[in-house]
Amino acid sequence: MSLARRRAAMKAMEKAFDRSKMWTETHKRKDGSYVTDEALVIGERIEEIRSQRAESLDESSPNDALGIVFGPEHPGRVRGLGLGIVPTVVFKQTSARYLMVIWVHLAVPLQLRSGSKR
Repeated sequence: MSLARRRAAMKAMEKAFDRSKMWTETHKRKDGSYVTDEALVIGERIEEIRSQRAESLDESSPNDALGIVFGPEHPGRVRGLGLGIVPTVVFKQTSARYLMVIWVHLAVPLQLRSGSKR
């Protein structure tokens, strides 16, 4: 089964869906065991992080469990969701927009405190 079909089936069956759950499901056999020892280690780390961060289980972001385990994404790619999926669709935030949000939250208050108008 392709990743796109599996993702659609998982979305139809349950509400809470994120790419870390997709990764663990696609790296397990039908009997529930992981396909390799390396996948077992990674899957356990993902589950550990997911249990610690229970409040954001259904949210895909660069800082979700998969992002923490594997590190930053390559530009224009998203791990665990198949072909054709891009960061702007999954994360709902482009790099430029993200930088603008950071700038507004950090730089503007500093400028207001210092009294400068750049």
